[in-house]
Amino acid sequence: QAGSLPPVDSPMMVDLFAGPGGLDVAAHWLGVPSIGIEFDENAVDTREAAGLSSILADVTRWEPADFTESINVLTGGPPCQTFTVAGNGHGRRALDQVVALVHMLGEGRMDDVAQRLKRLETEPEYDPRTGLVLQPLIWALKALEAGRPFEAIMLEQVPAVKPVWEAMQRVLERHG
Repeated sequence: QAGSLPPVDSPMMVDLFAGPGGLDVAAHWLGVPSIGIEFDENAVDTREAAGLSSILADVTRWEPADFTESINVLTGGPPCQTFTVAGNGHGRRALDQVVALVHMLGEGRMDDVAQRLKRLETEPEYDPRTGLVLQPLIWALKALEAGRPFEAIMLEQVPAVKPVWEAMQRVLERHG
């Protein structure tokens, strides 16, 4: 399917959940300027040691409007611990709920999604990393709303999240 994507003119990338910088290193090698947002201080130290532009922050505290209009590529790999079979399983158990939240986001119901995520917090085994998988779609929809859609979006995650990515794909296709 990659061959069917339109070319990205003068790409500049923002990398959510950037980790130590794998995607940003690849972008650098390709001559694509990038900036990564990462919550883990050690990962940011690694990024900075590699000369990668970084913001030490929670991605939920940032949005596309915080960046120059030249940022036109969105990448990210939200935390996988709640979805992977090696993790605590909260994300796998909440998969249907997360997919439902994707559809709500697609309907423009961001406030309702925030309230639902708050309700998930009341579950005894709740893991706040589960809801972070929604951030790339939130970013994409906010960019669309601002009239600055991303020209390309590349996300990575463990196989259990595939239904979430597929739901996001359908939402984004409906929004053009």
